[in-house]
Order: sequence, then C-alpha cells, then structure tokens
Amino acid sequence: MALVSVQLPAEVAEGRVSRDQLSADTVMRVSAPDACRALEVPLVPSPKKLARKVSVWGWQGVGLDEGDDAACWFSEVLGFDCRLV
Repeated sequence: MALVSVQLPAEVAEGRVSRDQLSADTVMRVSAPDACRALEVPLVPSPKKLARKVSVWGWQGVGLDEGDDAACWFSEVLGFDCRLV
C-alpha cells in the first residue's frame, strides 16, 4: 500500500477561489515517502490534454489525462501501470 500525501494551495483547499479564478501556475503537489521527487499537477486544464473514457469504482465518464510524467510517477509509487486522469 502506498502512502500518498496531497497538498493544495490554502485558497483552493479552503474554497476561497473558484475554478475560473485559478492562475495557470496553480498546482496540486503530490508526494510519497518512496518517491524520488514530488509531483506537481496543474489545477488549470491545458487544452493539449487528452480526454479519455475512464471507469473508477463503477463510475464511468471522461477525464483529462495528466500526461506521461504523472503516469510514470504514480506507476512507480503504486507498483503497477496506471494513468492520472
């Protein structure tokens, strides 16, 4: 089992800003004890991100793929191939 820690900027975590008020450099920071580095995930979607059909615990929908860097980080930490959407 992986221990993953997520940090959001205070204004986001406390709900003081809406999604349309976020700047392009606002990130969620994800870390894990066994990871060689923390992962920073932008909270403002890039128009270049690939939309994928996803299924999570029975829910089905569309998610934006966060890219190969995030997929590599989570795959390494969790020990199996996966994507962050």
